[in-house]
Amino acid sequence: MIGETSVIGRGVKMYQGVTLGALSTRRSECGDPEHQKRHPTIEDNVTIYAGATILGGDTVIGEGSVIGGNVWLVRSVPPNSKNARKGSGVASYGDAVARSLASLLWLGAVACAFAHRRLQGKAREAAAHRSGR
Repeated sequence: MIGETSVIGRGVKMYQGVTLGALSTRRSECGDPEHQKRHPTIEDNVTIYAGATILGGDTVIGEGSVIGGNVWLVRSVPPNSKNARKGSGVASYGDAVARSLASLLWLGAVACAFAHRRLQGKAREAAAHRSGR
């Protein structure tokens, strides 16, 4: 997903599932949303791997940087930077917001997997009951 006010330089490589999105703002802060820069700027020769999310109109990814897969960024990075996941958190200049978002996504995925397994178990029980086992 590439937001409408994103600026993308030359020679940029973006893999599947990349989001260049906006941070939420209060209406009173944003003025005229049609004329406000809400999405990030990606400078020349940047590589963004699959599943990365880069948010905010003030966020600039410096020339020649590499953004790893599944990284969340809400702050600018200098030219020729490398940003990647570490363990279960996100390494991106110690950004607490990005780590919190990654943790919430992980917890959501765990909850969905648990609910899915529970529903599968209920379906097996119902099928066994119908077949008289």
